[in-house]
Amino acid sequence: MSLFIAALSALSSLSVLCAAEQPPKLEVTSFTFTNPNYSRTAELCGRVTGKFSGATRVNVTVDPGHQAGTYVTWPGANGHFCVLMNSNSGRAEASLWDGIASPGEAVVLEARSR
Repeated sequence: MSLFIAALSALSSLSVLCAAEQPPKLEVTSFTFTNPNYSRTAELCGRVTGKFSGATRVNVTVDPGHQAGTYVTWPGANGHFCVLMNSNSGRAEASLWDGIASPGEAVVLEARSR
């Protein structure tokens, strides 16, 4: 019985270790215009899951293609982030970058009205 408990404990420790080693992943939870009738200001919020460092940042390109703008924000210790930006088209692309490797795959977004 004690061998079974020891094996179960080792398996649990291995699961936690594997979860901690997951690469960072970007999840966008909202991208909306703050007041679409009067302003081009949009808010992008989300979170970074998996293992990330203080150097990990979220790069956002608004209006990709024509008159593109770039915004950068860093996720907090809990992985959550929000950034305000101006957008003419309501389109944006967000990606993660750790400062060393090339940026990750971009998440393409369309803003919604609140």
